[in-house]
Amino acid sequence: IPMSMYQLFTSVVLISIYFPCIATFAMLWKELGFKGLLKSIIILIISAFTFGGLLHGLWMLMGVA
Repeated sequence: IPMSMYQLFTSVVLISIYFPCIATFAMLWKELGFKGLLKSIIILIISAFTFGGLLHGLWMLMGVA
């Protein structure tokens, strides 16, 4: 997928911050149960989209995007 430099930077930041491994999901399931796991995943998705949108907005303010 061809991406610009700001898109690559945004994706690397979001993946490194918000992408947990399978073991993390397994531990959340064990500790919190299935409902707790789903709540955690929903919070993770919402926060990732929010932070990604804020980062994109920052790029737009800087005139890069």
